[in-house]
Amino acid sequence: MFPLGVDVGRSTVAAGVWRDGRAELALRTDRRGIRDVALSLLGSDTPTLIDGAPHHPADLVADLLRGVLDAAPPPARTALTHPDDWAGHRRDALRDAAGRAGIADVLLVPAACASALHLAGPLPPGELAVVCHVGGSTATAAVVRGTGGIPEPAGPPTGIAAGGRDLDHALHLYVETVAGADGSPSPGPETRAARLALRRLVTAAREELTSGARGVVLPVRLPGISRDVEVTPADLAAAARPLLDALTEALAGVLDPAGTAPVFLTGGASRLPALAETLAAALGRTVVPCPVEDTQSAALGAARAAHLDSAGSGPGPVWTMPPPFDPPPVLPDPAVVDREASGWTAEAGGGVVVVRTDTDPGGTRGRWPALAVVCAVIAVLAVVLAVALGR
Repeated sequence: MFPLGVDVGRSTVAAGVWRDGRAELALRTDRRGIRDVALSLLGSDTPTLIDGAPHHPADLVADLLRGVLDAAPPPARTALTHPDDWAGHRRDALRDAAGRAGIADVLLVPAACASALHLAGPLPPGELAVVCHVGGSTATAAVVRGTGGIPEPAGPPTGIAAGGRDLDHALHLYVETVAGADGSPSPGPETRAARLALRRLVTAAREELTSGARGVVLPVRLPGISRDVEVTPADLAAAARPLLDALTEALAGVLDPAGTAPVFLTGGASRLPALAETLAAALGRTVVPCPVEDTQSAALGAARAAHLDSAGSGPGPVWTMPPPFDPPPVLPDPAVVDREASGWTAEAGGGVVVVRTDTDPGGTRGRWPALAVVCAVIAVLAVVLAVALGR
């Protein structure tokens, strides 16, 4: 049995184990839409309806954790990461979900603290470091403070509503433009399917370019278009410019109180060509790029935290933030859900989140309930009108 660390990110779920004096990646998998809804609602009592059946968000997160436990080696001690801005009832809700998954005594570690522990090791007491995580949908910059063991947060993190998916979207638009597509909305299922296939190719090309490829040729096969487009690191750098500007601005806002603390880059999207050099030149300090093998540094650091905690280094970092930094969960916006990419939709309203797994927007599922609601509204209006006329 080994200490286990689990990182539930916005795009992936990863688990690491501490074995033979080092952390090793044991599991990495993409998250799915229902899990996204569950995690965003964790900490509230808002029920989630999946194909008509109600589920508590904590139960859905517990199912996710059970899947990790089933796939990973049996743990001697388990540490879970959580978003850096979580505190209070959000952490309590995660602890409750872990208990429902069968993890009786869980160690909770902010994601930035876990990443810093893996990349920099146990920092000396009082020493500061900055962790900039560039994930699939968001990026965060957080300052952590050394304790001699598991680092602790040194202040509230700064969030950026941009990440690898935004870069993929910009690169996708560039490829379609070069190929001669007009970028208009997909009019039919064949075009939507072709664009979804191209989007996957663009994501794979971005990953190849960030791994050192000098160029990737993409076959663009859209209705009326059949052309190969080469994407180079220069094209990727141009598409990444808005993300680089946002990262530089966010880091500049958190670095002043951090003195000359180094910046550690984490996350798959942080391996953009020349990202570390660009940020170092703009910020005037050391920026440590993310090694390919350490893109899941939060999970690996959580595994080390579980090891340190089981060895008696303490209960882990605890930081009580003021109420403004611990807002209630925000219901997901149905407008941001990509049906083509995820195959599901989320509808929030009336204290209930409805997750529909029917991918056919014109299908019959959901028509009859909607028709019943419309009829009920018409009936109520008819009664009100009759009463008004009777007066």
